Amino acid sequence: MSTIPHVRIRVAPHASLLAVALALAAPGAGLAAADPVRDLERRIVDVAERASRAFAFLDNGSGVVVSADGEVLTNNHVVFGIRRIEVRLSGSRKFIGDVVGREPVGDFALLKLRDAQGLDFLPIGDSDRLSVGEFVIAIGNPFRLGNRNGYFPTPASFEPTVTLGSVTGLFRFRGGYSAAIQTDAAINPGNSGGPLVNLDGELVGINGMIETRFPNRVHSGVGFAVPSAQILRYLPRLREAKGGEVPRGDLPGLALVQEPSGGGGAQVRAVTPGSLAARAGLRTGDTIVGLGSYAIPGWVRFLGLIGTFPAGEEVSLRVRRADGETAIPVRLAVFGQAEQDPNAGYLGVWLEDAEGGGVKVLVVFPDSPAQKAGIEIGDVILAIDDKAIADTDALGKEMKAHKPGGKVKLKVRRAPEGAEAKELEIEVTLGKHPV
Repeated sequence: MSTIPHVRIRVAPHASLLAVALALAAPGAGLAAADPVRDLERRIVDVAERASRAFAFLDNGSGVVVSADGEVLTNNHVVFGIRRIEVRLSGSRKFIGDVVGREPVGDFALLKLRDAQGLDFLPIGDSDRLSVGEFVIAIGNPFRLGNRNGYFPTPASFEPTVTLGSVTGLFRFRGGYSAAIQTDAAINPGNSGGPLVNLDGELVGINGMIETRFPNRVHSGVGFAVPSAQILRYLPRLREAKGGEVPRGDLPGLALVQEPSGGGGAQVRAVTPGSLAARAGLRTGDTIVGLGSYAIPGWVRFLGLIGTFPAGEEVSLRVRRADGETAIPVRLAVFGQAEQDPNAGYLGVWLEDAEGGGVKVLVVFPDSPAQKAGIEIGDVILAIDDKAIADTDALGKEMKAHKPGGKVKLKVRRAPEGAEAKELEIEVTLGKHPV
């Protein structure tokens, strides 16, 4: 794929086009005056053609190829309840795609196409560099118009739809879309999971939600996309999830003042004793003014950005106090999950009840005791120190009896794909719950 020159357009697109059009219509306007518009048009067409070659048709939605060997991003709601799905690329090429990992709250998922190589793909750009007013292109399959099964049949070449618009807002909080890109590029049912592309030909978002009225599920001029910066933070975990979920991060025990701050940060109203927020060192009266590389102008921005990090990720909070600013590191907990006893031994996994008894490992947190001991995603923990474990509640009660630094022996059933299941005994030295 050839490289597109790195040029960014930071002006309100509709206003700029109107201004140029008026200039062209003025008496005496010469041919040279048309060049900027024609250059822009050629640039848009070029990016649209390249991005369309990386577009993926899914049964009831869209996707985008992001690697030559067939990694495809889409919305989780497009592949909800599905482990594998037929995927068509532009030009009717057909593949079987396996769901590798998903983040259901943030609504994105990663697929891997079988036997794929040398595919056209979109490089993933940095959505944090977007500006309101910047041109973006949405590519999708609205109302299934791009394939031969649509309401108005087209040739069997599977050609997606391209719409042009601009970024109309950033860091929008809409349910699970907690730091979304807002755009006026036309997005309709069938666009879900398709790419939002900048004029450098980079993927900057996954389109997935629209604002509707009266209540018609059609384009209203307000659509939302999951930002690429969020997806990039989850991508390594998605690749290792073996079809499971990657939990989003949370900072429980923190209550914020839910009033406008005038851009002055998110003020801490209260901290629950013994909570993760308290253990991290946050105090009532603190003002959070930064999260990693992001400035925090108010409480909504803080709550939104927390959800763009996976559970287990260590983030740095910049906190303003009477004596100045301080940095507070904290390792995020699992969103929506009750906090574990901080005095109990820490294993470092996210679990669900397994069929037939035991608990299945969905996530192994980085640098955790479980990872160091060799526990893998998909393992089923059957017993601790010869005590049978029926479900996650039983495991939680058993773990409370063990302190950080203690050793436990786990009986684990492991079933690698295509191989016979086997039982292992793994010794783990428990850690202390990370702050």
